[in-house]
Amino acid sequence: MNEFWYKLLFYDSIDFMFIINENGDFKEVNNITCTELGFNREEFKNLNITDIAPGFLQEIKSIFFSNKHTKPYLKFETNLHTCPGALIPVEVLVRNISKDNLEPLILITCRNITERKNYEARFEEALLKSQKAEKAKSEFLANMSHEIRTPLNAVLGYADLLKYVNDEEKKKEFLEGIDISAKTLLNLINDILEYSKLEAGKLTLNYKVVNLRDLFNEFLIIFKKYKFEKGIEFSVILDNNLPDYCNIDDTRLKQILLNLIGNAFKFTHEGSIKLVVICHYVSKKDFDLTIEIIDTGIGIQQDKQEEIFFSFNRQNANSKNNYEGTGLGLAITKNICQLFGGTIHVISSPNKGSTFSVFLPNIKEVKEPSNILVGNNILTYDFNQKAVLIVEDIDSNRFVIREFLKNYNLNLLDANNGKEALEIFSKHGSIDLILMDLQMPIMDGYTAIEEIRKLEIGKQVPIIALTAVYKEEDKSETLKKIQAYLQKPIKKNELLQEITKYLTESSPETVSIPKDYLELFRIVFSSKFHLVKAHLLNNEIEDFATELIEFANEHKLHELQKFSHRLYQSATNFKIEKMQSDFLSLNKYFV
Repeated sequence: MNEFWYKLLFYDSIDFMFIINENGDFKEVNNITCTELGFNREEFKNLNITDIAPGFLQEIKSIFFSNKHTKPYLKFETNLHTCPGALIPVEVLVRNISKDNLEPLILITCRNITERKNYEARFEEALLKSQKAEKAKSEFLANMSHEIRTPLNAVLGYADLLKYVNDEEKKKEFLEGIDISAKTLLNLINDILEYSKLEAGKLTLNYKVVNLRDLFNEFLIIFKKYKFEKGIEFSVILDNNLPDYCNIDDTRLKQILLNLIGNAFKFTHEGSIKLVVICHYVSKKDFDLTIEIIDTGIGIQQDKQEEIFFSFNRQNANSKNNYEGTGLGLAITKNICQLFGGTIHVISSPNKGSTFSVFLPNIKEVKEPSNILVGNNILTYDFNQKAVLIVEDIDSNRFVIREFLKNYNLNLLDANNGKEALEIFSKHGSIDLILMDLQMPIMDGYTAIEEIRKLEIGKQVPIIALTAVYKEEDKSETLKKIQAYLQKPIKKNELLQEITKYLTESSPETVSIPKDYLELFRIVFSSKFHLVKAHLLNNEIEDFATELIEFANEHKLHELQKFSHRLYQSATNFKIEKMQSDFLSLNKYFV
C-alpha cells in the first residue's frame, strides 16, 4: 500500500521530481520531468544533474554530504535547461533521503514558477514606470510654476505700463503683448483642464457638419505669423479626393492639429513644415483620414519616441534650449485620436526632422448643409430690439459680452446673479433670450434655470448656458431646460451664431436621413410615427423625440441629433405649433 501511494505521488506529481546520487546521476524521474524537459527515461540514465542545472551539484554536495549540514532540506531558486535549449525558472526543494549503509540519495522537487516570474517582471516594470511618472509629475509641477508666472507677469507688467503711456503705437504694442501672453496662459490652463477630463474619462466628442478643406486651410492663417517670424516654409497639401463636408468634431480635430503643428514650429528652426492630408474611401460615403505633419526640426531620439506621448513628458526636459509647454499636449493628442477610434505615431531622426502621422477611421461624408451661417451675414444682422438678459456675476465678463452684442440692435439687460435675473425676468415680462452663467453667488445658474422654467412666461424663453468648466453630466441633467452651452472664454462669432438660431423667425425644422440608414429608420419608427400622428399630443411627441435622440446618438447622425433635440425642446416647452410642424416634416419618410 505504501509503495502504491509513493509511486502515485512521485510519478504523477505536477512538480518536477527526480532522485540523484552524490555524483549527480539520475536514479529516478517522474512523468512531468520527462515531458517538460524533453528527455525520456532512457536518456535520463545517461544524463547528470549538471546537464540540466549547471553548478547545482556542487552546492548540494557541500551541504548534504558534509558534517556542517544540520537542516533536513534545502530551498532555493534556479533555472532548468530543457532539451530544446529553453530555460524554466523553478523553486527547488532538496531533501536527503539516504539511509544508513545504503547509497547516498537526494530527492529534488522543482516547482515551475514561470508565471510568478513573469508577474514579478511586469510588477517591476510597472513600478519603474510609476516612479518615472511620479518624477515627471513633480518636475511638471515645478515647471508649471514658471510657465504660468511668465505670461502672468507679462500681462500685469504691460497693464501697469499702459497707465503711464500716451503714445498710441506704444499702447498698441503693449496691448498686443497682453493678448499674446493671455493666450499663452489660457493654453496652459486649457491643457491642464483637458488632462483632468481625460483622467476622469469625461472627454467626449461632439460631431457636427464641418467643411474639411476650410478647416485645414485655416491653419495657413493661424500660423502665418510664426511662418514669417521664423522664416520657415509652411504648406498645406490636400488630397484631391477629400470631400468638402463631413461629420466630425471639429474642435477636437483642431486641437490635434494645433498641438502637432505648434510643436513642429517650436522645434523647427529652419527648413519647412508640411501638413499633408490623405483621404481613402472605404465605402461610398465613409472614408479614412491620414494626417501627416512633416518637419525638418531637431528630431527625436529613438528611445524617446514612445515616451513623448506620456503625460507630463517634455522632450526638451534635459535640453539646453528652453522650450515652453506643459508636457501634456501629446498625451492629450493621443487620447483624442483614440476617442476618434484612431491612432498616432511618429517617425523621427535627430537633427533631420519628424513625421507625426494621425489616422482617423470611418468618417462620414455629408452634403453641403443649407443652413450654415455666413460670418458676413451675422455681422450685419439687425435683431430688431429683441431683449437679451445677460446673467453674469463678474463685471469684466459681462462687459465683454455687451461689447460683442452692442452693434446688433439688441435690448441688453444685466443681472449679477440668479436671484437678480429671476426678479428682472418676472418684472420685464418679454425677455427673448437669456445668457446664463452657471456658477454665481447668492443663486447659481442651475437654480435660476429651474425657477424660470416654473414660471408660465419662462417655459418657452431660450436659455444659453455660459460655463468655464464644461461637464458632460451637466449637459445631460439640464438638457431639457436649456437650448445650448457656450464654454468660456466666449468667442464673438460663436455667441452670435448661437443667438441667431433663437432670435430669428424660422420655418419648420427639417432633417435629412442618410440613405445608408433610411431603411433602418423606417423599420424602427414607421408604426410609432403613425400612432403619434393620429393625435399629435405633447407627451407622445416628447417620447418619440427621446427615441429619436437615442437612435441618432447610436448611429452618430449629427443632423438627426440636432433635429430630435429641438423637437424634444419644443415639446417640453409647449411650443405647440412648432412642435407639430417639425414632427409632421418627417411624414415624407413614412408615406
